[in-house]
Amino acid sequence: MSINQRYVDLSLAYMSVLQEEEIVLTKFKGNDAYIFSCPFCAHNYQHQANPKKSGHLIRTVGDTWKFICTKGGSRECNRRYGGERSLHNFLAMLNPTIFDRYKKDLAA
Repeated sequence: MSINQRYVDLSLAYMSVLQEEEIVLTKFKGNDAYIFSCPFCAHNYQHQANPKKSGHLIRTVGDTWKFICTKGGSRECNRRYGGERSLHNFLAMLNPTIFDRYKKDLAA
């Protein structure tokens, strides 16, 4: 298993615990993707009867992943502020401890 895939899996396990819901692999516009409540803006939409899962972790080329939020309800996921994030930046914003381990594994 590649380093990127290992940290995608780790971040999904982390978010699954926070969201109390398993996040499964699906397709989004023909690419492998995980769709979940955005960890950066979902709290802004909890009052809605059926809040849409707006966070997407999408495999682009090979083992490269990107994060996008279709709502852009916070500075971290708003497209005006660069809402499309690399896996590297997504991990840095999601959980600094996971991100530090990711950087060390990449450097090894």
